[in-house]
Amino acid sequence: MNNFTGCILSLLVSIALPISANVSASEDETLKEKIVDAAQNIDRLPFVDFNALISGRPGDRYTAMRERPTAFHALHTDPRFSFSMYFPEGFLESPDDYRLLVLIHGSGRNAGEYRNAFKEYADRNKFVLLAPLFPVGVYGNGYADGYKFLSEKETRYDLVLLEMVEELSKACSCDFGRFYLYGFSGGGQFAHRFLYVHPERLKSVSIGAPGLATKINDSSPWFFGTAGFAEKFGTELDLDAIKTVPVQIIVGDQDVRPMPVPNAYKGIVAELVGEYGDNRLENMKVLQDHYAQMGLQTELKVISGVGHEGLKMAPYVMGFFVDVRNRSK
Repeated sequence: MNNFTGCILSLLVSIALPISANVSASEDETLKEKIVDAAQNIDRLPFVDFNALISGRPGDRYTAMRERPTAFHALHTDPRFSFSMYFPEGFLESPDDYRLLVLIHGSGRNAGEYRNAFKEYADRNKFVLLAPLFPVGVYGNGYADGYKFLSEKETRYDLVLLEMVEELSKACSCDFGRFYLYGFSGGGQFAHRFLYVHPERLKSVSIGAPGLATKINDSSPWFFGTAGFAEKFGTELDLDAIKTVPVQIIVGDQDVRPMPVPNAYKGIVAELVGEYGDNRLENMKVLQDHYAQMGLQTELKVISGVGHEGLKMAPYVMGFFVDVRNRSK
């Protein structure tokens, strides 16, 4: 028996001792046999819920999600990806009137920090939080940016997110309907492209300072523009549907580090993207003007004294979403 299994067995026996006083000797022996068998085979069994084993209640992934929402849970259809949640107190007992807010991390993969940054506002405004984790190198090659563009080889990150939302809905027996989406930096890249592909799933979206934005432009190829969109995603870009989604573009007024485009490539990028700024602040102004020209419901929020700091955007993002929710009641 290895040290890990021995530690687990010791813990289980200590938990089971108070129960033993209330059961017969034969029942106690049966429980002991179950615990020992599970511990010895822990590396082979697909799922061992020791709390369920001891209590005699069945366990499943939805129970684990409800009981440990802030843990990171592997997506059962593709365990490369995981997600964490936050449930305000009382949500599971009375889920009416709660909304779902999805938080997309940037390149640093600090999904848990985004969840924690929004907890206070979720409690106050009746929002459930879902924070996906899209790891670096899902194909073992160290590539970090696939999720930002929604697809990488055969993986569709937008569909991965929708599977996570479905898992959450089943675990809570709650249909959230259209949800709210915030992404910052690399998450902002994901968020605005998700809007293009799935506007019917969104109540509102906040786009935080992406380094590269895709314009709605069928003369430039994806991901610089939207030419070839239908071939890429299997659906036409529905501009009328996109126009129904309130959009916030948010950036700090100190987010002015020059964009890392080598001089040799600036002409090519300008040809593919069109107008763009020298830094994220200027880029968000360009994106705001583009969306306004396309007829989107959009507002630009520039936060004073803030640089490229997505966690500090939490009160302004939540304020925008609460306004959207109140206007739609």
